[in-house]
Amino acid sequence: MAYNNKNKTIIIYIIQEYVLQEQKRGIPVKRLWQNVHNVYPISISTFYSYLAINARQKIKEYNLDIDKLNKIKEHVIETIHNVEITVA
Repeated sequence: MAYNNKNKTIIIYIIQEYVLQEQKRGIPVKRLWQNVHNVYPISISTFYSYLAINARQKIKEYNLDIDKLNKIKEHVIETIHNVEITVA
């Protein structure tokens, strides 16, 4: 994916949705960052700043197709699950 603000917003949205989904299961945020880091190598401070951004508003500003975005989100979340760090 080329690096521009629209694609960055998509990545932020996916990360936020993953965190919301997994926090319901009680997984600590630092562990979620480690799992995300395996797919998107970002620092923990960048991870926290991504969580603070209103990605849904930016998606509306860019007029992104939410159905297509949700398909991408499901694929990426599945990929994150496949490379998760397992607890020993």
